[in-house]
Amino acid sequence: MTNQVSVALGGAAVEVQKFHETAQEVSYLAHDTRRTHARLYEGLDDIRSSRRKRTPKPGFFAH
Repeated sequence: MTNQVSVALGGAAVEVQKFHETAQEVSYLAHDTRRTHARLYEGLDDIRSSRRKRTPKPGFFAH
């Protein structure tokens, strides 16, 4: 029984390590996506935020 618990805990440790690596990768990709989005739309954001009047949100005229 002790051996089975040991094997199960070893397997769990391997899976937790894989999960941790995947979570780090997702976190990195999310951060990279935010940076890319900010870089691509920085000019548009500057224009919209400097206007006195509010502009409609995307899809406003679709309904």
